[in-house]
Amino acid sequence: MIDDDRITTGHKPGWDIDLGFGQQGEIIVLDIIQSIANGSIRCEVKRDRQFQKTGRLYVEQEQNARNRGVWKPSGLSTSTATVWAFLVNDGQGLIVVDTPWLKRAVMEAAKHKSNHCEERDGDNPTRGVCIELNHLKISRMP
Repeated sequence: MIDDDRITTGHKPGWDIDLGFGQQGEIIVLDIIQSIANGSIRCEVKRDRQFQKTGRLYVEQEQNARNRGVWKPSGLSTSTATVWAFLVNDGQGLIVVDTPWLKRAVMEAAKHKSNHCEERDGDNPTRGVCIELNHLKISRMP
C-alpha cells in the first residue's frame, strides 16, 4: 500500500523506502505480541460475533450481574488493560487498539444515541457503545 502523504509531498514510491517502512511495522507488531506474551502489557481480548455483519465493535461499559437490576461499571470502564484486541470474522482479523485510544473512540461514538447498545443474551446483560473504524480514525492522536 502506498502512503498518500508521501505522494502528495513529492515522494515517488521506492522499494527500498517502502521495504524499510514495512519492516518497521513488522517490528512494532512483533513487539506488541511479545509484550502481551511476557505480560509487560495487559491485553483485553474480545471476540466480536457481529462485526462481519455490522462493521461495528461492541465495547462494554456496564453490566447487570446475574440480571438483578443493578447496573455497575464494567468492561472499558473498569479495565486495567493496556490494549484491547478484537478478534473478528471468526479469527480472520485482529484489531488491536491501545486503551486510551479506544476510550476516545467510544466517547466519539457515544455522541450519537444510535451507537448505544445492549447485550441481553445470558445471565449478565451488558450495556456499551458500538464503534466503527471511522470512530478510531476520528479519535486518533495527531
